[in-house]
Amino acid sequence: MPELEHVPVSLIDPDPGQPRTRFDQEALDGLARSLREVGQLQPILVRRNGDRFRLVAGERRWRAARQLGQKAIAALVLDQGPPAQGGDRLLQLAENLQREDLDPLERARAVAALMEAEGLSQKAVAERLGLPRTTIADWLDLLKVEPRFQEAVVAQARGEAGGLSLSHVNEALALANVRGDEALAGQLLDLALASSLSKAQMRRACRLLRDHPEMEPEEAVRRVLQEARPKTRAEVPEPGTPEANLQRLLVSLDRSASYVEQLSHVSSRFLPPELREALLERFTRLHEVTEKALERLSASPREAAQQAKEERRVRRQVERRRQKERARRLA
Repeated sequence: MPELEHVPVSLIDPDPGQPRTRFDQEALDGLARSLREVGQLQPILVRRNGDRFRLVAGERRWRAARQLGQKAIAALVLDQGPPAQGGDRLLQLAENLQREDLDPLERARAVAALMEAEGLSQKAVAERLGLPRTTIADWLDLLKVEPRFQEAVVAQARGEAGGLSLSHVNEALALANVRGDEALAGQLLDLALASSLSKAQMRRACRLLRDHPEMEPEEAVRRVLQEARPKTRAEVPEPGTPEANLQRLLVSLDRSASYVEQLSHVSSRFLPPELREALLERFTRLHEVTEKALERLSASPREAAQQAKEERRVRRQVERRRQKERARRLA
């Protein structure tokens, strides 16, 4: 068990492999003021290293104490010797994640470094951090794009305008992987930056490109921006008209497609039997209705008219049979 000691600040060496690589001076000044006025509320974590100590967690507190000229700092001291597999790196990463101290790029690099140094898989890292494996995969996506896109994600995480979110990167890489075109991700991210696409707009553009493989990225973005453009009075259909009803239907279909896409990632292994049966029943019904709608929409005007005529004839026959059955019961 680590022991609580007051360790000389001058005998502590920072860990060159620690996840945090950027230290904001203004934030350090604020932490130094807090240390001076309130005191140290949480000890740092160090490991004995000969007659010195190597910092494991709490570098910002150590830097603030050194800035104040403190001689010693409260620390939990780990025994000298090699840590267990991934031990110190895992402690550093977990503490920074819990305190939300890392920007997206630092976080991705820290996870990648931990995996490489300890020979861990994404699944193993996820289990140790108590996170879904897909979350780790999403974080690591940031390392697959150019530095300018990485910096744009970091900028948005700091609250700066005009950047990118990690979601933008995930969407672009997923589509590039589907298309087998590595350059497509950079093209999409450039368009997202140039057009200030929101996360929802980026998802919409990528969905258009999945549904229409022949479409160019510029055209998909143009359509998404066109959808977001406020409509003039002449373009807005009157409420209650067939056009207005169709517009509402299109919006509902887009929303439903998004929900169905989310459900497509759910494995039946994790569903209770009753819920699995309910989903199967509804998706089967949805499939049947969709097939009929596609058949009607893809038919020529003449074929559609004939189909409608035949459906009316069948409905009349069914209604006549019902009337005869009711009359027979009343007789």
